[in-house]
Amino acid sequence: MSIPYDRWSYIYPPRPKTAVPFGDIVRYADGRWEAQLKLNGTRSLITVAPDGDVGFWNRHKAAHKAWSPPPWIVEEVRGRFARGKWVVVDSELLHSKHASVKDTLYLFGALVLDGRYLVGETYEAGYRGLVAACGDPAREVPGYGGFVAEVGRGIWLARMIPHARWGEAWSVAETNPIVEGMVLKRVAAKLEFGRSENNNGSWMIRCRKSTKNFAF
Repeated sequence: MSIPYDRWSYIYPPRPKTAVPFGDIVRYADGRWEAQLKLNGTRSLITVAPDGDVGFWNRHKAAHKAWSPPPWIVEEVRGRFARGKWVVVDSELLHSKHASVKDTLYLFGALVLDGRYLVGETYEAGYRGLVAACGDPAREVPGYGGFVAEVGRGIWLARMIPHARWGEAWSVAETNPIVEGMVLKRVAAKLEFGRSENNNGSWMIRCRKSTKNFAF
């Protein structure tokens, strides 16, 4: 379906409302759900206006307080997504929580593409649009088992993981300190309006490592 999006209005990003341990995710291995690696970052909405202005917002409707985007990453985002219409991309900012990764945006979903708010569109359709906007990157980020692609300098893209490879992805999570776990997504679920912090939670499941840093 989708609807026109022709002026800036904050959209709260989708937020899972259910969390399960890895041993319980077998119940979701029915072909309707796929996963992405969950990295330990700060939620970041990326906005690109029709005039090319780029913004970065946290999930509380405010600009990031502990990060000032360097000019080169602003240009990288602008070069990828500025097409004369609004774009809003859902991501995590990897900067403050690990010394080994700084000034990096980990993309995993699209809320607005080509000036259309993707309400009523499936997650799978929005993700395909995001991949296309990123140029369908083939290069892998080392250390993530092939489940994270490198779009450009400071921009990574989450790959979709079918249930047959969830065990392999979990092994990556257990050995990589930047990976919190996985987020399962029902790919045929349709995006609903993000009018409050808790939205679209029914089609996402968190599966985090059971450590003191990543407790449920």
